[in-house]
Amino acid sequence: MMKKVALVFAATVSMFAAQAAYRIEGNVVGAENVMAYLARFEGMNPVNIDSAKFSDKGLVVFSNQKETLPGGLYMLRFTTDNPQQIEFLVSGAAKFEVNIFANTLNIEKSLKYSKSTENEGFKKYIDGQQRVGRRMQTLQQNYQQFQNNPDSIYSIQAQYASLMQEQKKQSDAIVAEYKGTFLATLLKAVQEPEVLQNINVPEGAANPDSIRQLLFVGLAKKHFFDSFDLTDARLMNAPMLDNRMGVFFQQIMLREPVEDINTSIDALLAKAEKTQPMYRYLLTWLYERYTDSPIEGHQVVGMHLCDLMSDSTKVTWLTDRDKAKLKQNYKKYQLNPVGAAATDLTLQTPEGEFKSLHKTNAPVTVLYFFNPGCGTCRMVTPVLHEVYQKYKEQGLEVFAVYPDRDTASWLKYIDTNSYTDWVNVWDAEGTASIYDKYSLHAIPQIYVLDQDKKVMYKDVYMNDLEGILYITFSQLSKPAEAHVHAQEEVAPQPQEPQEKEVKAKEKSKKAKKK
Repeated sequence: MMKKVALVFAATVSMFAAQAAYRIEGNVVGAENVMAYLARFEGMNPVNIDSAKFSDKGLVVFSNQKETLPGGLYMLRFTTDNPQQIEFLVSGAAKFEVNIFANTLNIEKSLKYSKSTENEGFKKYIDGQQRVGRRMQTLQQNYQQFQNNPDSIYSIQAQYASLMQEQKKQSDAIVAEYKGTFLATLLKAVQEPEVLQNINVPEGAANPDSIRQLLFVGLAKKHFFDSFDLTDARLMNAPMLDNRMGVFFQQIMLREPVEDINTSIDALLAKAEKTQPMYRYLLTWLYERYTDSPIEGHQVVGMHLCDLMSDSTKVTWLTDRDKAKLKQNYKKYQLNPVGAAATDLTLQTPEGEFKSLHKTNAPVTVLYFFNPGCGTCRMVTPVLHEVYQKYKEQGLEVFAVYPDRDTASWLKYIDTNSYTDWVNVWDAEGTASIYDKYSLHAIPQIYVLDQDKKVMYKDVYMNDLEGILYITFSQLSKPAEAHVHAQEEVAPQPQEPQEKEVKAKEKSKKAKKK
């Protein structure tokens, strides 16, 4: 009787596996009776999508009879003595199955995949890269040991370059063997485009590193995403694309001309235009980052992305809330754009005196909108005050605007915390229309204005403010220094009166700064 039951159970399991849209079985020695999580990468972040418990024999199964599992890089996550994770590929096919075996004593050595040819290839790739990686690690240790021996360093560098070529050959071989699979797409995405690997600088160039960087940026604008198949939506569920986007747009292109940034955005989106999930992913990624960027000029990029988001022929996924946010962003860019004069505000101080923003006499003014009842404001304000103390002798002024009506809490807050050494103002009569003039969709908000009250930076993050002020005041001091040095260089020699006059002027300027 027991044999019949076992046979019926085995037949049921076999039939279930055949019918399931996906079945992922984990058999992990050392993970008995612990919770397991099935996770999928969404950009850089793994997100748990299901959970189950390992049996007392270390077996866990995730399956679904109806829903296809989207393609991407997944992981089996669990915690024994330490958090553990085992990565594997999901093809996105209508039927998908993989068995994973490992031992927690040494997951790297014991890991095996079965019932999935693609994951068996993935394991071959991992093993090959790790073998070479261990040799690279030894070379890195040797490099530290022989830093003062030029011959040894040269040899180590040559060996390291050879190992990098070996890694690439291994990867290329697997890409060729598994051509047309997600594994091949993923491994190609990991590789740096060859055109960016070998940048030749003219021999004898005065500044080879600077020239190499300029050449790299120029080539990156055209080729940085060459290794990515942006028609394959499965790459959205792997960390490589998100990382690549961050390196390109938030590092390489950070201070590039806005026209070049917009051109790069258009070229990237054009590659994904026929695959709407990918187009949506890329456009949303860019929109979210540039519409909140405090970098000078990025408002132009943000407006361009708002225009792209408003194209209903391509963008069909916006909710009513998304549309409201889009409208709000449009309004934000139209009000007080970088380069234009900030809208004047004439508001009342706690003492009853009226102060005009435009009449604030300072080479640099931080326009700060805040409310003591806002948790973020309570974190930002003391940091801003420290920065103000650091730069006020160089001429910094803060025009701190309380845009709401509860004056008692505001007055108590600025008095208790000694925030009375900068300009504090509020709309005592309720007629200044602060929210409309500055689109205060959120507070705190920080603007940096020049001497003429033109907007240099808007929607500045507190973490970025001190760097912005450092650069701004450094630039303000350069013209005066350059003028003095120019006078010294062209002054005929010897003419002591002129030299003394220059020195007197320098002293005078320093006295005025103080």
